[in-house]
Amino acid sequence: MSGALPPLSSDAGRMALRLSALLADPLPVLSQGARDRMVPGALAPLLGQPALRRSLSANLRRRPEGAVLSRIADRLVAGDLPDAARRVFDIALLPLARLDPLLARLAAVIHAPRFRAAVLKSDRAALQALFGPELSRLATEEGLSLLAPLGELDDGAPFPPAAAPGLTSDHPARRRALEVLCARLAQGSGEAAALLWWRMTGSGAPDWPHLTARQDACLATLLARGGVS
Repeated sequence: MSGALPPLSSDAGRMALRLSALLADPLPVLSQGARDRMVPGALAPLLGQPALRRSLSANLRRRPEGAVLSRIADRLVAGDLPDAARRVFDIALLPLARLDPLLARLAAVIHAPRFRAAVLKSDRAALQALFGPELSRLATEEGLSLLAPLGELDDGAPFPPAAAPGLTSDHPARRRALEVLCARLAQGSGEAAALLWWRMTGSGAPDWPHLTARQDACLATLLARGGVS
């Protein structure tokens, strides 16, 4: 990144600072799955070593994702990043502590029709164990009514038997939620969508699902409830 940062009190300044921090040390903003892909298991005990962190930073700068980050940071400094693009990059750079519950809520709503289709008590119990009480209520109360268009985005991927209750980061339901969120980001910036996917998976972006106007409106409603717009 070149040039002077915009005022740090501005939205652009805060985003530029986050981008600079990410380029300098990518590990804190990556999900565990993405970390595992970037860092071989044998090197995991050395993650606290400055030399390894510098190596990971240099590797990121050579990757397409690093080039995107540098380019966006330069546009922020130059003041020519449109507000619409800045908003989707805000989402792509959300802290994991905000992204994880957001993806869990979206996963529950997308897969709400499975609750209605579950005939056997054991199938319903498995879904409730996967999503937990709060998300199960969201799925059955709003996922089947107000937010029902999002249920059309369930890709039908089978759910594997759960080794433990809860929605793990590599679960198909969560992956589908990430695909849908990235599809919305891609409407404002394909680079932001690819960045979020890389942060959460450590891999290159797939093709995004198509969102209808009704699905997009429902997704906007769900995001707004999580303080994201």
